[in-house]
Amino acid sequence: MQRVFSVKNFGCRTSQADGASIAKDLLSRGMLQSEQHAQADLIVVNTCTVTAEADRDARSTIRRIHRTNPDAKIVVTGCYAQRAPDVLQAIDGVSLVVGNSHKHTLGELVSPRRPSPTTGKSWMEFPWSATSPRRDSSPVPRQARLPDAAGPMSRFRTVVTIAAPSA
Repeated sequence: MQRVFSVKNFGCRTSQADGASIAKDLLSRGMLQSEQHAQADLIVVNTCTVTAEADRDARSTIRRIHRTNPDAKIVVTGCYAQRAPDVLQAIDGVSLVVGNSHKHTLGELVSPRRPSPTTGKSWMEFPWSATSPRRDSSPVPRQARLPDAAGPMSRFRTVVTIAAPSA
């Protein structure tokens, strides 16, 4: 059975382009796209955080999607997911939060091209239910997190390159 996904984009042209890229990646993995969230197994909510109203709209949309399709896996990504992952993870129905820094890995996270060597599965299966979201959904292990300006501990990996001073 082919999995069905839907992408809901918020925000600027960059966000729209990112959403199209995510859709293209999921299509290349054999998933089918639907414009109807109610028909989807996976719903990607690509957020914006330009204003408090944009944040509110994203949270409201996530709640509405969950009410309409409580069995769907809801993955939240984008600028708001990068800035406030804990806020989004606390919303009922959110299965995974992926910040901008890992947005390009979203397809591999939810629909690997090869079955997992440990589980043999090729579709994301979370060990938590949609009504009890995992509070630590970072693709980076807890011990690998680095402090950053966004808060006491970032939920997403930060890569910093330090060049040696020229002599």
